[in-house]
Amino acid sequence: MKASKRRAETRSVQLNTLHHRLRDALHLCTRCRDGGRTRWECRDIETQRYVLRSIVAFLDCVSEETSGNPLLKDSAEDIVGALVGILHQKSEATTSIAADAVCKLASVLATSILQPHLPDLVHPLSSLSISPQLQVAVPSSRALSVMLSNLSKKKENEVWEVLDKEDITTHLIKNILNFSASTSSNVYFQEMLALLAIILLRWPQSRYQVWSNVSFMNMLEDFCVNPDPSLGVALLKLYTATALCSYGAKKILEHGETIVGTMVRFMGSSNPLSVRIEGFKLAQCLMLTEEGCSRVVSMCCEPIVEAIVCAINEGKLKEGKGANDQIPLMIEACRLAMITRWPGKHRLYFWKKGIDKVLVDILLPNFVGKYPSYHTYTLEEQIAIARENLIDNPFLVLRPYVWDILGWLSIRYAEDFDPKFSENEAHFDVLTAAACVAFEDIIGRGNQLCHDDVISTFRSESAVRVVLMMIFSSCKYISSKARSMLCEVLNPNGERYLKQLLYTLKSPSFGVNLGMPNMVHIVISLIGLTCFLALPHYQGFIVEGSKALLSYMMGRSSESFYIPRSNYALHLKSNLPGRACCFLSLEEWEGKDVILFHNLWGLSVSIHHSGSKSKCSIIAVLQTENVKTELVNKLLEICKDTSNCGARWFASYILTYFSYFGFPSEGGVKIGKALSHEDYADIELILGNGTSFCVHGVLLMVRCPLLLPPEQPFDGGTFDNSSVTNDSDNWRGKFRKEIRLSSHVNRLELEKLLEYVYSGYVQVEEDTVKRLKILARHSGLHHLSELLSRRFPEWAIEIPSFDLKPALGQGKHMFWDIILESKATELSWTCSICSMSVPHMHVHRIILWASCDYLQALLQSGMQESQSQILKVVYGVTWVRRRSYTS
Repeated sequence: MKASKRRAETRSVQLNTLHHRLRDALHLCTRCRDGGRTRWECRDIETQRYVLRSIVAFLDCVSEETSGNPLLKDSAEDIVGALVGILHQKSEATTSIAADAVCKLASVLATSILQPHLPDLVHPLSSLSISPQLQVAVPSSRALSVMLSNLSKKKENEVWEVLDKEDITTHLIKNILNFSASTSSNVYFQEMLALLAIILLRWPQSRYQVWSNVSFMNMLEDFCVNPDPSLGVALLKLYTATALCSYGAKKILEHGETIVGTMVRFMGSSNPLSVRIEGFKLAQCLMLTEEGCSRVVSMCCEPIVEAIVCAINEGKLKEGKGANDQIPLMIEACRLAMITRWPGKHRLYFWKKGIDKVLVDILLPNFVGKYPSYHTYTLEEQIAIARENLIDNPFLVLRPYVWDILGWLSIRYAEDFDPKFSENEAHFDVLTAAACVAFEDIIGRGNQLCHDDVISTFRSESAVRVVLMMIFSSCKYISSKARSMLCEVLNPNGERYLKQLLYTLKSPSFGVNLGMPNMVHIVISLIGLTCFLALPHYQGFIVEGSKALLSYMMGRSSESFYIPRSNYALHLKSNLPGRACCFLSLEEWEGKDVILFHNLWGLSVSIHHSGSKSKCSIIAVLQTENVKTELVNKLLEICKDTSNCGARWFASYILTYFSYFGFPSEGGVKIGKALSHEDYADIELILGNGTSFCVHGVLLMVRCPLLLPPEQPFDGGTFDNSSVTNDSDNWRGKFRKEIRLSSHVNRLELEKLLEYVYSGYVQVEEDTVKRLKILARHSGLHHLSELLSRRFPEWAIEIPSFDLKPALGQGKHMFWDIILESKATELSWTCSICSMSVPHMHVHRIILWASCDYLQALLQSGMQESQSQILKVVYGVTWVRRRSYTS
């Protein structure tokens, strides 16, 4: 104790001595005030070196124990002032020492104290980092990277103004290109790429300059053949930052197998841990969307799945501290394994590579090897084994990932899959038993969930969710196995749990406390009730359950409960190392209101199992309780909310029992009115009895092309709008094309079909449903056919696209009749972030007519004069342009 006290006293004396020496050194410089800042100036190189040595010695003495010393805090402004003044001199002799001193300052000074000084330090460093002199650029870039890594969000705009003024992104790219032709060491490229990556991660607006530069992207591809791991980390980080922009990700994938192959190689077990982690992060960004996943899978499906499975399994291969060291890598691999939510052949490869065994190892570390004949045990014994082995373990943090991966692999698996013909049977059975055991434990705790540890409550949602996904799997074996296993696990307490759920949902105080644990409890209760109602043993409670779900949904305020799953599913947070941009949507199928989603799912299950002709029909209950109109109006509003894809599907499914089929939308209402507007109609559909419908070719081409003949719809060339007059009769006579339909097509069915084609939804009486279903199937409208069949929605099924973006061709088809061009001196449409230019657009009169009243007035005038107002054209998205137009 005395020795420790003496060391502390000695260190304090030494720090005071170095502090006095520092103050004496700073007095050798000229001190002046620059606004509210103190600036130190000294042009003598030797004096600068002496000051820098004094700063470095003082900072070196500031250990972790003394980093809170008042001397450091009091000296911070003077030290920063001296460093800024020396760096502004841009002397090759002192820049390296000053840059190292900046790094030391950042390592010992509290972040809160450092923040006010960051813009002052960034200014000279940003200029020095793009110097053509390597001995200046390398240490300056390293110091600038440290500064930017410590930057708070409050200071981002101020710092970006400095970086933007220096045009640092452009200069870094230029320098890297210039030095790539020389024999420069990898150290330079490593520091430059690392700095550029940090800038791209924080400021999305800087990414366009990278991915749009063909020479730079080609040079990065050349770097991919360099096996140096240190350069590999910097390269992977830069690619990751670029791929956070959807356009950047597409540009990376355009370079194809070279980059993707390098990424997969860096993910392999022969590389250092840091390199492998960066490889997995890049893969996550490239496969952030279904399109990106499909592109990567088409290049290297088996290798990337094998890398994921091997990385997740590495913790099992090592013991003790070694296993804990692998957890960061295992987490990144689990995050990448979330690509199981996308359809594709990679899902099959996960099973082939033994993902089931790996998931069992994480959930039940003691299972594999201990029960080699698990599938021969009785159901009761299997449940007992799962319950005994489902205990806390070193990989508890991975458990939510395991449940999600298992759920996604299960719900969209092949309908005829049967693990009895593979080696997966025992592993899959124990995973099912473990999920059902976890489900019972969570549901059994009931209201206690809100009083549990918050992290434990959040993790509970994944465990009950996986059971829901297994029950509703498209694979008959998985669904049947999950239902039978859950029934056995719940016996004999199932009815008590179900009544507890019903009581909870009916409770007036349920959901009043809007704290996050309480909201997760709501989600878990809704999932639990849906699972119970899907089991035959508990379907006697369907009416009571439906009433509880209806009452809860109709009585809640949507705004008060608006919550996406990512808000509480902690394992889904911070998946990305920076801010994504230019992605149209990154929402999960549950949408932004996961409570509404599960509420509608439960109600859909109730209606699905009750049926319209059943004695316990929910429809009959609605009729007697006079809530039908209110419910239908609410469901129609839900169908219009594009932020809730899954909820829209379940709302649309419920609406089929009220004779509504499809997805109402504001755009559909606008386009739908064109059906009764014969102006600009260019096709006449003629029935066998001679009656006809005048329709618009562009709408049929986009939404129901099978109604068009296979040949070109017009014999002449493309439409020249200069020949159009205001005489609509002459226009119709010149461009009308007749299409004769089969005598089996009935006028009423065709009218309803066209109503769906134009507006996206239609109201159909029950006696017309069957015939319309046949016509919809022959017309290629599969979504309408399934809705008319009242098929229960499959997980993650897309909403039928009724936008008109495919019609925005560049003269590739004959239906466009207007060209919108900007004045020659003005810019084209641009992406708000990445400055993505779009050329002049070929558009269609009927769509302009239906889009807004203002455009109708323009059409009547022939659109002959320039317009300076904002032009909005609804083609599924709203194109906005603050420029003048001519047509």
